[in-house]
Amino acid sequence: MISPHPNTSYTLAWICALPEEYDVAIAILDEIHGIPQNQRLEDKNAYLLGRIGAHNVVLVCLPAGRMGTTAAAIVAENLCQTFQSVKYGFLVGIGGGVPGSGRDIRLGDVVVSVPGGGYGGVVQYDLADEGVYQGPLNSPPEKLLSYVTLLSILMRSPRVAGNPFREQLELLGEEFEYPVHLEDRLFCSGYSHHFWREKCEACDLNCGQIYRNKRKDTLPVVHLGTIASGNTVVGDGVTRDTINHRFGNSILCFEMEAAGVMNTLPCLVVRGISDYADSMKNDEWRPRAIAAACSYAKALVLQIPPEEAPQQSEILHVTGLIKDLRDELGQIKVAIDGLWSLQKDNAYTKSYTDHRLTTVRSRSVSITASLTSRLAFPYYKLMQASEYLRHGVSLFFDNVRRYIWSMLPDHFSSHRSAGPSAGALPSVLSFQGWGWHLIAEPHMWMSS
Repeated sequence: MISPHPNTSYTLAWICALPEEYDVAIAILDEIHGIPQNQRLEDKNAYLLGRIGAHNVVLVCLPAGRMGTTAAAIVAENLCQTFQSVKYGFLVGIGGGVPGSGRDIRLGDVVVSVPGGGYGGVVQYDLADEGVYQGPLNSPPEKLLSYVTLLSILMRSPRVAGNPFREQLELLGEEFEYPVHLEDRLFCSGYSHHFWREKCEACDLNCGQIYRNKRKDTLPVVHLGTIASGNTVVGDGVTRDTINHRFGNSILCFEMEAAGVMNTLPCLVVRGISDYADSMKNDEWRPRAIAAACSYAKALVLQIPPEEAPQQSEILHVTGLIKDLRDELGQIKVAIDGLWSLQKDNAYTKSYTDHRLTTVRSRSVSITASLTSRLAFPYYKLMQASEYLRHGVSLFFDNVRRYIWSMLPDHFSSHRSAGPSAGALPSVLSFQGWGWHLIAEPHMWMSS
């Protein structure tokens, strides 16, 4: 199924790293549009388009078998080229939580990249012999951070009916409910899980487990702060705490894609905690963590005012303007071809050997090509582009009139004031065949 909407109508991007994350992202769409109407040959991404609330959204997942910041950067770059109207991105999926330092992070909680502690929301790390590498990354856009604040208030305000986050999470159904049959077990950073990828019943409960009081509410807690991103999986508590210490104990979770996206697409990172980035890693909490991250991200998108999304009526109006402009540019080419033929006439070439008409024609061809290509502006710039093109065409023809007049015989001089004022498109341009009138009857439109 091909989307009925052009690529320019999509303003939000939703990027996932795992197929399981993609499944839930598709499930929370209010409407599925299909695949793009067109896509660049160089773009190897597989997109699914849809709608959340008033917003048209581009969904994309990293290719199978690809992971890390480099793969994410390639996906984001291709997305921005194919969907040039995309303003913001959401990087949604799972991450490894970092407990301690007074933070009560639990499995199934949500971490959102928000500036704090001297960092911009996402920091880059890379494990190497010399320690930890830190790279500068852009912060999430101010607009999205404003919506994060608004959603936080709505989630806890007693004056607001319902919790937007809880409502979206419950809509996903029983499959993503809080897993009461699973234990949320946290061990000291130095504890080593001896049964890798096996269940934890054999772990020594008296050796290293940290006991915590159960929460009264199973709704995931949303934590705002720094997310660490790198190409190396953090899979033991000692490494986790070492990196966290290097960043002033400000890290809330680890993941492997954000560092490749932040400098390409203005983006907010939303991670559901599926493990504690230690040797106890397993997949049991993944469904709940993914559901929590996706539900929060959707609740956030729904707070963006409808006017921030493209309206179908505006898109249709702009599409009509594009068609009109393309028609005008085609007629300009016809007229310039006529002017070129006029210049070849022997009566003119004997007396006027300069190359002004040659220059005008070559310039018109390049301008026509340039203006046509610039019609691929993002939707919210098309209105300005339309006015710019009309003004530019008017000025261009004013120059053409002056060039041609300077080369015409004196017997046309008595008619120089017959046409419209300088700088305005001749009225005959609106009629079919105006190119002929432009060439055959120059006295009808030329002015001083």
